[in-house]
Amino acid sequence: NILVPMDMDAFCLTASLADAQNHTSRICPVTQPDYTGLRLKDAVLQHDILDHVDLHKSTPANFNPRLSDLGSTDPKTGTHVPRTYLHWSLPRYYRSGHQKTDSYVPPANTTGNSTPTASSPSFPLVPNRWLVIRHLTLHTAPPGQDITVPDFEGWVVESDRFWKIDQLPDKLGLANFGKGLRSQNPDLRGLEDFDLETDVSPLIDPTGNGDDTVEKQAEAFIGMKASIDTWTEQNPPAPSVPLTTMTSSNPLFADYTFHNSNVFSIRDNYMYPGRDSKGNDIPVYLTEAISDYIVIGWHSNPKDDPLTSNTDPPGGEFQNTLEERLPELYMTLGSPTTVKADEAGTNFHSDVFMEPLSVGTTPLDALLTYLDAHADDPSGNLTDLSNGIRKLAGLLIAQDDGYDSQVKAQDLLYGHNYAEAFGGAVWHYDGRAETGHGPPTPSTAEVTTLHQLNSAQAILDATSRELELMRWTLFATWWNLVQDPLTNLVTPQAVKDHDALEKLVKGIFENIVLLEARQKAKQDFITATTNLDSNGKEIIIPGKPTPPRQPYKRTTKPPFYIRKDPTVCISGMASGWPANFSDPLLCRFEAQLVAGPRTFDSKVPKDLGAVRSLAQGLLAEFLVRPDPNSKDSAQAQRSGWKMWNDTQPFFPLYVEWEALYVHIERSKWHVETFNSGIPVHPMVRYKIDEDLNADPNNQKDQRIVSGRTLVLPQQIFSLKSMIKQVPMTEEVIKTYGLNEKETLALNTKIDQMQYISCPLSGFTNHLLTLVEGSHIKPLARDPKAPEGDLVPLTAAVNATRIVTNPPTDPVFDSMTLDKIKTQSALTPYGNLVGFPSDPSSPAGFKAATHGQVMFTKFNIIDKFGQAVCAITPTPIPAKPTFPPPSVYPCISDYFAPGALQNPKSPHDFLPNVIYRDPPPVPLTTTGQEALSRFFQLSPSINQDTRLNASYVLPEQPDPASGSTAFVPVNDWDQPIWGWVIINYANYGLQFFLADGTFYTEVRIGGPGGTVGNAVKYLPFEKLPTVLNTNKQLDQLISSFTNNTIYLQAFFYMINQSVDSTPHAPPDYSNYLTSIVGKPLALVNTRWSLELSTPPLQPQQTIGSPAINPEETLDKYEIPVKFGDSTRPFDGLVAYWDINKDTGVTDFSKIHTYFTDHLFPENTDPRQMISETSPGGFGQPLIPTWTDSSAPFDSSTKNFRLAAMLVDPFTPIHAYTPILPIVSLTLPSWTIQDACRKMTAFFHLGPMLMTSDVPTKYRGKFQAKQVVDPDNLAKPDSDAPAVRVPISGKALWRWLQPYDVDDKGVKGTIFDSYALAEDDGKPKFAPGPYTMTEGYLQLL
Repeated sequence: NILVPMDMDAFCLTASLADAQNHTSRICPVTQPDYTGLRLKDAVLQHDILDHVDLHKSTPANFNPRLSDLGSTDPKTGTHVPRTYLHWSLPRYYRSGHQKTDSYVPPANTTGNSTPTASSPSFPLVPNRWLVIRHLTLHTAPPGQDITVPDFEGWVVESDRFWKIDQLPDKLGLANFGKGLRSQNPDLRGLEDFDLETDVSPLIDPTGNGDDTVEKQAEAFIGMKASIDTWTEQNPPAPSVPLTTMTSSNPLFADYTFHNSNVFSIRDNYMYPGRDSKGNDIPVYLTEAISDYIVIGWHSNPKDDPLTSNTDPPGGEFQNTLEERLPELYMTLGSPTTVKADEAGTNFHSDVFMEPLSVGTTPLDALLTYLDAHADDPSGNLTDLSNGIRKLAGLLIAQDDGYDSQVKAQDLLYGHNYAEAFGGAVWHYDGRAETGHGPPTPSTAEVTTLHQLNSAQAILDATSRELELMRWTLFATWWNLVQDPLTNLVTPQAVKDHDALEKLVKGIFENIVLLEARQKAKQDFITATTNLDSNGKEIIIPGKPTPPRQPYKRTTKPPFYIRKDPTVCISGMASGWPANFSDPLLCRFEAQLVAGPRTFDSKVPKDLGAVRSLAQGLLAEFLVRPDPNSKDSAQAQRSGWKMWNDTQPFFPLYVEWEALYVHIERSKWHVETFNSGIPVHPMVRYKIDEDLNADPNNQKDQRIVSGRTLVLPQQIFSLKSMIKQVPMTEEVIKTYGLNEKETLALNTKIDQMQYISCPLSGFTNHLLTLVEGSHIKPLARDPKAPEGDLVPLTAAVNATRIVTNPPTDPVFDSMTLDKIKTQSALTPYGNLVGFPSDPSSPAGFKAATHGQVMFTKFNIIDKFGQAVCAITPTPIPAKPTFPPPSVYPCISDYFAPGALQNPKSPHDFLPNVIYRDPPPVPLTTTGQEALSRFFQLSPSINQDTRLNASYVLPEQPDPASGSTAFVPVNDWDQPIWGWVIINYANYGLQFFLADGTFYTEVRIGGPGGTVGNAVKYLPFEKLPTVLNTNKQLDQLISSFTNNTIYLQAFFYMINQSVDSTPHAPPDYSNYLTSIVGKPLALVNTRWSLELSTPPLQPQQTIGSPAINPEETLDKYEIPVKFGDSTRPFDGLVAYWDINKDTGVTDFSKIHTYFTDHLFPENTDPRQMISETSPGGFGQPLIPTWTDSSAPFDSSTKNFRLAAMLVDPFTPIHAYTPILPIVSLTLPSWTIQDACRKMTAFFHLGPMLMTSDVPTKYRGKFQAKQVVDPDNLAKPDSDAPAVRVPISGKALWRWLQPYDVDDKGVKGTIFDSYALAEDDGKPKFAPGPYTMTEGYLQLL
């Protein structure tokens, strides 16, 4: 037998806790899922069956329905009695879903309600029996009551017990509590009313698929608590449900005591039978007690146990038992001494310097924002641990403390601000490559097939995304129809509306059928071509030969992105999750139990089966207090003990928030580059310059949004793990200025960090008029189907009848509903919000977010129903003040509103917000900036979008128009169309073709200011197979002709860029050109902004559904900044714009960051890449979606082309204010192949030589670009070696020019001569001497 420990908490509820004068926390009224909201009637159908907790009248106690009987004529008669809530927390295993894959099938005990599939994970069955024992070590009864209180009392909880509402009793302890079930406690004799909120838990009725199933929701319950003295397992078994943490489809079910009473928690009233002054039976409640509790859980069916082995081990069945004990739970039931919820609430409501709430992009960003905002807090609230974390902020981002590494890591973390969506797939040629060469080149037929594959895949991906959207559109149409009163009211318009709806639904249905057919056709083509299924796995048919392998492989495209909702961090509030929640559990064997008195042996029910002896041993150990100083190994290995003493726990479970969103029109935003981050580095962001508070029109477009977010342990533990990974070396301690206390805290107190964080889930969806929440879906999984297939609910079909006389046929039939599949997670607004009907009013739907937000409600709810309210809840007054009360959160740089200079104090700044606080404005810790209630959301598209980037090559010009189109490169194509190397020795530039062949050079000098070779390829022979097929290189070179300023500016630009780009990799030293310098590559690039689906549409049915015509997505022009000179890991040197219509490159303007050595105005061809430059960041991009019947790249007209000069060893990056950074990297083979062919040479001369060179061209030693050193020209009698003062360690040759006009050869030809080393000493050789000029070439 294995004992698995679990965590347990206890909370004592007393009326005094609702006293707002003495407590800063609140007691929540019981709020449970309203399953009537699943009924398909417009009056009750709900987007979310769990309402927000109403805390407006939660104090005093006689106003709180949880503490008083509000139905009584005299509220005082509902005086609350103390009660203890006990909750046990399931280990991680039971909270994790198991998904079926080809290589994994979940174990048999994870049946749940359906068979697990690849798309529907299954959760393991949880223990369904719990033994709870209470030990009273001290108790006090009310005066005048002489009652018998046993020291020990116990109950058995049947977590999976299923009830219909008509089976529940009026009184507790009665024999009719379910068929055949004896009373819960015969001593109570029905003295206390049965409480539907705390004696059972609501459940979705899992039975049936008819109209009655949906209509009977809110009439099903689970859970039962029975006295240990009377409980037995029922035979035949009592009704039950397969119980998992997701049985109720409620994410709070496992941990919220309001939702799991007598399932994973119990309520202990300390109630006993007594008598009043007339001798009548009355319930009597203890007023004070010291209690210990122990909880033991097991599976009633051993086969459901995840630790049950297939064969019985020696000594009996291998059985899993959950166990927990809680010793010395001391509670003064009237007024517990320490209330942790009050401690947390004090941070918001007492005289604190700044509230402990921060808003950031991620949990780390939010936490660091809080610590940075409180760095100069005079109250000294920051602990040594907090100060240490703040000082190590840079290392939390990157373990390398170098500036480059940390900025690069910041850029990567910036991508975490966005949620990813699958971007599709792309096919590559996968032929055999030769070692040391570039990728293999496919045959013509294979190229055609590959293009067909990629075209089919692009259409398949776009079709699949559009199909999902159309399925959801069909669901939204169904929802709005069911929610519309027309389905329940007889109106003259009903028949007409029915016909219009049928036409609308038919159109959506036919579109889905069309998309399904296209999806299947494209997938069938891909499968037939590659013999791979939709998951990329080879198809093997038993009994048939496997087709030969096709030379194609599939990879994923870059994902689409959408900005995540902001994340909030609440500091000074401990997470309720155990510190070791994510760690492996330390379990024990039965043999490791500590021996104790066997007091309970006879009281343990016999129906516990195989775990009875184990339970007896645990209860015996329960009576033996743990001794931390014991040398007994059994004592040392004991787990599960928890000392609460006289302290109320606070376990933050979820956050309910509400916020005012004020939309700021698009025209008021502009892009700028400003410094931010750790370390500080430039970022591209949107900004507002005008004073928003000065114009009341800025306040018109506003609305309230709200949401609920779970406080999950993963975010907390992952951040703690990140901090633990920082190496606390002496160098780190010294570099970051950590003192001794901070170092000690970082080493020993990480697990004591008190903070929680969670995202504001649902914020963006509200702006899209969508709602997150638990709601009914028209399809349900069929538990009898082998794969748990979805089937339409009969009630969902019938609910679409429009009431006429006689009623119409359903607008939706089963076949139509079936097309929805799984696309029903979000509901449309429908009639949820009454937007104005005036088309000129602000639209409720926002295709893009750009505005400011302030909290109007922020409540942190714990699992026992305690609430910490950052904003005191008050009833809405008849004439509400505006804006409503709020908080002043710490705001990260990403969400910070702009600052305006305070006119009354030139050294101070005020936040540029919609509503400015009246004086005196609260200030930050520095005293120079005002605190802000608003945080700012800069423009961001509210649907999945991506920035596409690719290298492109020009096609042949169109014969009719002369325009040139550019197409993306293939894997085997050379994306580089030229190379540039600075020749420092000659103050010039050398140009090479894409394959590394020298093309020409241009030098500064001569009468025109520039000197260039009129004949290309000189001083080398022109190879007949070498052609410059890219005319861009000639156009660029022609820009230097007789234009000294252009050449000098180009030269200075490259020279300055060397200091900003990284050194070439060590491998580059193996190439000849390394002696000259690092080559720069010329490439063409294409950029576009792609939407994953057609633009989303408004989903409200009340008010005008129109979208602001100025804010449709085709009106948004998104700037794109290429490169960044402050980031040494970026390789852009310069770029030129290419006209996308004609394909002509505009070389007149060089866009670059390297503009030192400026020339006179209007003569410098360089233009700084900056938002302040005349052209800004260049042509902006418009987000576009094209019809899914054609690939996006070939059909979109909104793209940007740019020719670029780049460092070939370093990626180039594109920065936008709305998406993660995108990079382009040249394949290594494109560089290696060219560098092997490049030659290094210098112009030398005039040079005086003591011996002459041959006066005529020798005819067989013409200079070549690539020469085998073994075939070098040898010195001979008529051609003495040319002596120059060079090192003999390298192989050199001299290139001598000759004018040749012989045998059809005419022009300048360079002859090559061997070199002899000259020691440089005077020789005084006899004359005559020869003055010569030529080139020195390195081999």
